[in-house]
Amino acid sequence: MLMPLLSLPSRRLFPLITLLAALCATACGSDYKVVKIKQYRLALTQGDAAFKSTFESLINDFNTAAGSTVLTFENDAAKANCSIAVIKDLVKQNADGLGTGKVGLGQWVTQSKQDNPVVIVPGEKPTETILYSMNVQFDQDYLKNGTKYDLQKLFYHEVGHGLELDHNEANEKDVMYPDVGVGETKDFDSYFKYVKSYMAS
Repeated sequence: MLMPLLSLPSRRLFPLITLLAALCATACGSDYKVVKIKQYRLALTQGDAAFKSTFESLINDFNTAAGSTVLTFENDAAKANCSIAVIKDLVKQNADGLGTGKVGLGQWVTQSKQDNPVVIVPGEKPTETILYSMNVQFDQDYLKNGTKYDLQKLFYHEVGHGLELDHNEANEKDVMYPDVGVGETKDFDSYFKYVKSYMAS
């Protein structure tokens, strides 16, 4: 198989070798240069539009405590990459629905895109872009009846899941303690220390 290749003029051989090297690098799992995009643009996609001002206020409080714009509220859902749902009787849903007893739910989502160029420049790696987003849900009556501090605790907790935090059952003062209603106060300082570190990573 090599003889026909070697008989090609050098001007035609080099592009062919480059293409074969690129295909091999892609197929053989070359290392990627990883680019992380953490831009959380949230829109109210389900529920009463009257709650928009509530979430705008909570997002403003969140960003102030974080010391930077981590979350953005989008009035146009088409511009958002994250969803907020306000659900009537979320707290009463069964296990086949959304979970009995929960006043909120949060989940983080990542999508990965790999850019495999046809020609790999020596010394350069193909790019893997990781896009971060989240989906959060809240019980309608809890939002209506909770104090500002109650809503901050709940909102920060569910956004925490969106920022890849799990529950912490060992400390009732932790924002990520499973029951956001337990304990009069939560340790916002430790929570936002994590948020700052997460956004910087």
